[in-house]
Amino acid sequence: MIRFVVGDPAIFSPLHWKNGKKHFATKILLAIMVNLWVGIPYFSLQQFPIFPVTQIPETMVDKWIPFTPQHIWIYQTLYLYTGIGLFFQGLKNSMIHYISGIAVISLLANGCFFAFPTMVPRPDPGSAGQAYLQFIEWEAPLNAFPSLHVALAVYAALYLNQRLHLPVISKFALTVLWPLLIIYTTLSTKQHYIVDVIGGSILAWLVFRIICKEVFIQKLKAIFPE
Repeated sequence: MIRFVVGDPAIFSPLHWKNGKKHFATKILLAIMVNLWVGIPYFSLQQFPIFPVTQIPETMVDKWIPFTPQHIWIYQTLYLYTGIGLFFQGLKNSMIHYISGIAVISLLANGCFFAFPTMVPRPDPGSAGQAYLQFIEWEAPLNAFPSLHVALAVYAALYLNQRLHLPVISKFALTVLWPLLIIYTTLSTKQHYIVDVIGGSILAWLVFRIICKEVFIQKLKAIFPE
């Protein structure tokens, strides 16, 4: 039987900001690689969908949440948030372990975007600030389901919750409040509907469970011994 590992010492060593300088060049290289892995297919499929695009249905929840383009600043903090799980690592195989989850999530999400293109209609920006107007110049309203933005936020939150040792209030702010704000802004900026949020959350949870299985960790340790 494959069991769920929550405390392997070689992989699940605690994250700490003091680890920021350790293996810094490797972290930069991994960050560049994973951004290319995620971004190239994501933006390519946004601009050049292969199959007919389906519009995600709006629910009552989506109608209830007002369009707030000013929230784009919070929305964009995802990139800082997901970076914590990489740059606070102290072991190389821990870095690979964290990045592998992001890579798998991206592969599955981009596979969905390729086979089943979806979109959410974007409201008239009206008097939205410059930050939002610049954002929609390069971000098309496609690749809606599942929300990759939500999937990465939830995955990072699950990982940080398991690996960070902080006081209760600090840990709550970092692993619950911050990702919830990011998730809410996917709805308030009308980048996604609630259906996309649910899909992204399920995707993140499933991938997190997979990468935390002992068989996955043991294979990773064999390939990348510390």
